[in-house]
Amino acid sequence: DGATERVALFNPGATEARATLAAYLPGGEERRSVVVPAGQRVDVTLNTTLPTTTSLGLDIQADGPLLAERSMIVGQELLSSTGAATPARTWYFGEGSTVTDTQTLLLLLNPQNQEVSTTLTFYPDGTAPLTQTATLAPRSRTSLRLNDLVPNAQFGLKVVASQPVVAERSVFLAGGAAHLVTGVPQLSRSWSFAEGTTTDGVTTTLYLLNPWPQQVAVSLQVMSEDGTSLSRRYAVPAQSRFILTLNDVVPALPFAMQVQAERPVAAERVISFDGGAGATATAGAIELATRWTFVEGSTDLVDGTNEPYVAQFLLIANPHRGAVKFEVVYVLADGRREQRQYTVPSMARLTVSANADVPDQPVVTTIITASRPVVAERSIYVAGPESRGGETSVGVPGK
Repeated sequence: DGATERVALFNPGATEARATLAAYLPGGEERRSVVVPAGQRVDVTLNTTLPTTTSLGLDIQADGPLLAERSMIVGQELLSSTGAATPARTWYFGEGSTVTDTQTLLLLLNPQNQEVSTTLTFYPDGTAPLTQTATLAPRSRTSLRLNDLVPNAQFGLKVVASQPVVAERSVFLAGGAAHLVTGVPQLSRSWSFAEGTTTDGVTTTLYLLNPWPQQVAVSLQVMSEDGTSLSRRYAVPAQSRFILTLNDVVPALPFAMQVQAERPVAAERVISFDGGAGATATAGAIELATRWTFVEGSTDLVDGTNEPYVAQFLLIANPHRGAVKFEVVYVLADGRREQRQYTVPSMARLTVSANADVPDQPVVTTIITASRPVVAERSIYVAGPESRGGETSVGVPGK
């Protein structure tokens, strides 16, 4: 596929952890073992570790607590995902498109020792839901090209499997932009996003999927960096999507947002930048937390220059009335750590530049610990001679 793919493994524990990587390939299963020292990160480049140039599914098992994040460079675009902690029988996606030159793939990993049947329910804009079925071979990864199943459509998607599986979706847009997201295994009445911007030609779009047979009322709260906020109410039609371009609501503004719904829905945010040449997508956080971890990260410079090859930002949203203090711990190569202290104002969002805190570091794993529950995301933008792209992800919550 021409992609460069790696997995970053972080061990937050006090003793080393051994991980087994099981790769599901067209020709069978390959396994590799990796030891991750206590308090450190180990990066595994799959292109050199596995004897394949094809697509693969990956299952990681460890003998101790371990956090993982996979990143890929496809063409000029950067894709990233923390994957799923456990397989599930149901997965939801707020976004999907097969119009014009857009290609959408549904990627299904079956870790079971038997065949698994799946039912895909599509919620196309403007038409009634439709279903398709697919059978997954034992211990395999299946790629479904949704352009063949629902051509020339824009839609939300629900996947129901007879046994627990993992579902991801890749979208490849005209012009080279692409984004990857792991589905959400449950609906929620509350969704939070720390990142959103409508500045400098960036477009932020919110997708809400309502699979229920009745309309669902939702409220949206947008929080700026100076503490001002805006609220709006909308209705999501039955068994349909609601699409909101935030540029029409809060033009020229960086912000965070919260969605509250009267019945559980799925929520996904897509950010398009560089005139549509780059894009990133993520589902929101269904709960706030006092601890967030981001395994992947770097503040590398372009060789021989002072220009960042990787620009990394942390976005922290505080929905409370009252300021929240938080600590950022950067775990660098060989387990070295740097700490910084910040305060995010009441009902506001704060942006932190990791490049300013720990410049020119090839390895940056980030741990955020807050005095009250918040939501945190991380944005990475790559700008080098062979790649240009970006991705934004919600962190892994902890206690």
